[in-house]
Amino acid sequence: MPSHTTPPSEEPSSIPGMGAPQTKESHGAEQDAKKNEQDARKKRKRRRERIRGAWIAFVGRIVAQFVGSAASIVLGLALIQSYQAPGAAARQSAATALPASAQSGRTAIPAKREGAKPSLVVLPIENFSAIAGQDPLARQLTEAITASLAEKSSLAVISRTSATSLLREGKTLPEIARDLGVDYVLEGSVARDNGCVRIVAQLIDGRSDEHLWASSYDRPLGDLLAVEGEVAKRIAAEVDAVLAGSASRQQGAVATLTFAGPRRP
Repeated sequence: MPSHTTPPSEEPSSIPGMGAPQTKESHGAEQDAKKNEQDARKKRKRRRERIRGAWIAFVGRIVAQFVGSAASIVLGLALIQSYQAPGAAARQSAATALPASAQSGRTAIPAKREGAKPSLVVLPIENFSAIAGQDPLARQLTEAITASLAEKSSLAVISRTSATSLLREGKTLPEIARDLGVDYVLEGSVARDNGCVRIVAQLIDGRSDEHLWASSYDRPLGDLLAVEGEVAKRIAAEVDAVLAGSASRQQGAVATLTFAGPRRP
């Protein structure tokens, strides 16, 4: 039988068509890597841009707030100055127009018209006797002096109720004189001792709180009503003379006679 010889196997050097696919696959992978890297760079760039935009917007808002606040403050100051300027000018004009006594803080009573009656305020007589709380002498003497002054046609007498209410409020003599529209105040005291009575009366300028006249009357205690009447008429006559002399020296000056409560320190 003829023998069959197996030809030696030969290793194929290459397989047709195999090289091309491997080259395309590696090239595609490389392209994908580049694309991914580009996409990553773009994402990082967009993120940086967003962050920068956010910071710019934040800083812009802060600057805008500061500018707005500063503008509001400047506008408010300008408005305040514009409103205050006319008021300050008016106050300055008013202060310039005020008399010197008003500018210095002293209480000034408006001048009465020429020919008006003098007027002053009479405070209740204070009782310095040992039994002052049970002694009606001070109240009786106050009534007698008030009635004697009211008899003077040259004086104007105001109700004692008005003055007493002001005195109970703790007001000073100048304040009472100002509220009642008077220029003068009459106050006094009475004291008993060993069968005698001493009565003191004082006339005070209601504007300056200065003493203009004072007198003391010592009488024996006998007919008490007679003593009250006699001293009251003496006081009224002397006060009338003092005010008449003052009116002749100061034109338009007026005093009002008013009955008030006891003077308080």
